[in-house]
Amino acid sequence: MILLLSAATLSWAAAYVVRGTINWAIDTAQKSERREQLLRETQATLERALLERDLLNEQLYRTTLELEEARAAAEAAYRSKSNFMATMSHELRTPLNIIIGFSTAMIEHPEMYGDVKIDEQVLQDIAEIRRSGQHLLGLINDILDLAKIEAGKLELNRTNLALPPLLDETIRTAQALIGDRPIQLRREYHDSLPTVLADEVRVRQVLLNLVSNACKFTHMGEIAVGARAETDQVVLWVRDTGIGIAPADQERIFQQFEQVENADTRHHAGTGLGLSICRWLVELHGGRMWLESEVGKGSIFFFSLPRTRSGPDGPRTA
Repeated sequence: MILLLSAATLSWAAAYVVRGTINWAIDTAQKSERREQLLRETQATLERALLERDLLNEQLYRTTLELEEARAAAEAAYRSKSNFMATMSHELRTPLNIIIGFSTAMIEHPEMYGDVKIDEQVLQDIAEIRRSGQHLLGLINDILDLAKIEAGKLELNRTNLALPPLLDETIRTAQALIGDRPIQLRREYHDSLPTVLADEVRVRQVLLNLVSNACKFTHMGEIAVGARAETDQVVLWVRDTGIGIAPADQERIFQQFEQVENADTRHHAGTGLGLSICRWLVELHGGRMWLESEVGKGSIFFFSLPRTRSGPDGPRTA
């Protein structure tokens, strides 16, 4: 009896072990099948990704070719535009200078016509012809400068430049521009300003443009021309108590052909090139131009120029 029980127990234990082994084998086979299925799915996903990569590379290659063609076409058009602007500007300046010269001579030297008396109304018409010719010549000069700057052909004639005489000249110009309007001119600089390495003609152009704008849009109050020395630069400014510029327009006005739309700008029409050219000229010198303004209270246009310092080889930029 005891033998039978022992045999039964052993049989049951053996059967349990066998069942456990079979279950383990089945579970292992199922896990292996799942891993194989996952591997097949991963491989399929990888193949699709590789295919998509090849397609994207092909698309990128075609896009790169198209961009290169578009860039080449844009550069060709850009060069053509710059050459056209420069050529037409030169062609237009010659007859305009003749018109301005003759109209000026007729106004300032009527005796050149002998005993012929020019009627006052005719003189007024001639003065308007001269004024319009000078305005048009100014616009053409702006376009010519723009074409040179964009083509990288504008060269600076840098010299060791003393600023006070140039600033004094700017104030005298402002005095002539404001006429009898109730505007006070202020001098906000000292004669001891350090020199800058700059093109005198171009710095004068920037100052005159800024002070001309200040005079156009200031009806009363004050206009100031100023400068201060800093460690590596001299900061110059033209300040006014004019109409001011809204924050949304303060960066836009430095872009080409952009102007703030209001009654004053419509009265003083222009191309919208002056400030963009001024900023470019300042940046060509290694400086920068910026603006502080509040509508109804006025504006301050700043720009900086690098100081010159004396070294063993003479003046150099700081």
